[in-house]
Formats: sequence, structure tokens, C-alpha cells
Amino acid sequence: MMLIKRSHKDKFGYEIITFSFDNEDSYFQFLYTPQLNNIEKTVYKTKDIEELYIFLQELNKFVDKLSIRYVECFVSAYEPSHQKLFYDSGFSPRGYVPSWNFNDDKNIFEDYIVFNYFKGKIDKKIQLIPESMDLLHALNEMQTLK
Repeated sequence: MMLIKRSHKDKFGYEIITFSFDNEDSYFQFLYTPQLNNIEKTVYKTKDIEELYIFLQELNKFVDKLSIRYVECFVSAYEPSHQKLFYDSGFSPRGYVPSWNFNDDKNIFEDYIVFNYFKGKIDKKIQLIPESMDLLHALNEMQTLK
């Protein structure tokens, strides 16, 4: 199985980067904005966790090579193995988005967790809504259990 990397640049300089395998339906795609040095609008489909692992390794290489300052990924709330892999790959869970994506196969909206990576520090004086504070406390408690 061979990893294929494709890039398509639009007239504004944004790049859609796609990782895929030959003869497979699996892919990992994101929007790279060179002007801001960030990655967003990440979508992926894999047949197993090993493929996702390979895609995340390639994403991390891309981030390192271009000194990307921010990456945002939405990961299904129903796929804890995917969440763990993103977390183990250096991403942090930052939020919960109910009904984020419509699943055509199941005919329902599904919840997602926002994972991100960034260079720099989060402002300690950031003002959060109460639900965000609850999530932050829960994540901190998870961190102390390790």
C-alpha cells in the first residue's frame, strides 16, 4: 500500500492537501492557509486505526516541515480510539460540538470533539462560558489521573 500526497492550490493561495492510499477509499484532507500558517477543515475516512495513525504521522511531518502554528481537527465523539490517537499524536481536546456532522448512512447528526495543536500559549485571562469551564475542569482531572 502506497501513500499518495496531493495538493490543489486555489486562486487565493489556499491549498487543499490530501493524503490517501492507492486502491483504497481512505483519505485525510485539510485546508492549509500559507498566509496564516494554519490548518483547518480537516476531514478523514479510514478503514482502520492503523491508517489513521499513518495519516497523523504524515500530518505531523507536514506541520514540522512548514512550522505550522495552528491545526484544528474535528474528531467523532463516537470514536474513542480516534480521539486517543489524536491525543497521543500531540493534539489537545478543546471543545465539544453537538450535531456537528450529518451521517448519511445513519440519517442522524453526530457530535464531534475539537482537537487542536498550536505553537504558543493560551492567554490565562481568557473568558470562558460555564460549559467550557466544566470541560476544562474535566480535562484537567483526566490529566491528573495519568
